[in-house]
Amino acid sequence: MPVTSKKFKAVAEALQKRLEAEIEAGTAKPAMRDSAAAIKIYLSPFFGAYNVDRITPAVITEFHEWRRNKLSRSCPSTTLWRSHAKWLGKIC
Repeated sequence: MPVTSKKFKAVAEALQKRLEAEIEAGTAKPAMRDSAAAIKIYLSPFFGAYNVDRITPAVITEFHEWRRNKLSRSCPSTTLWRSHAKWLGKIC
């Protein structure tokens, strides 16, 4: 994906559009629906204003805290955290 911005939100939106196009075309893997939702509901709202090169381990820790508070329940499974980390890595 070509770099058009350093802002997380812009990069995430480009990836989101690509995922949605694959989902609509029927070429996406089933897990991509969940991944697209995670980007839209969790990753973009938290990281949106950050430059991708400014997302540090401390910011990731803040994200985990924010997400825990947003969910208002116990933390999701390790598998879900890995999934979010995977998509965060694709964006950054």
